[in-house]
Amino acid sequence: MASKGTGTHTSVVGKADHYRALCDFAKHIATLSLGSLILVGTLLDKLPGRDASKGIMGFAMVALLFSMVASALAFLVTAVRFPQADKPPLSFSERNLMALAVVSSFIGFVMGVGLIAYDVWANT
Repeated sequence: MASKGTGTHTSVVGKADHYRALCDFAKHIATLSLGSLILVGTLLDKLPGRDASKGIMGFAMVALLFSMVASALAFLVTAVRFPQADKPPLSFSERNLMALAVVSSFIGFVMGVGLIAYDVWANT
């Protein structure tokens, strides 16, 4: 909500809620990445005539694995430095590390799923 006349923004959501939301986002991305990785790993050998596309699927699996590692890093930063009254706030580098981990996990997931979709589209 904006205060009268100053144009400044007053945050309604507390810092703890903000970090919980980031952790929930990272948790969902990690879950989707793991599910996609298991699905690709299970079905890759069962698809006939896909020798040429195994490289693309390999890159997709690496991107999904990268997404899971980045999500775990976001969890780690939050678990170690979760905002509390008796702890100092997160430093600038810790906030940047967490933001980079969350964004990297999303990018890895989108790349992995995009490569899987491209492979399916190209071979149909």
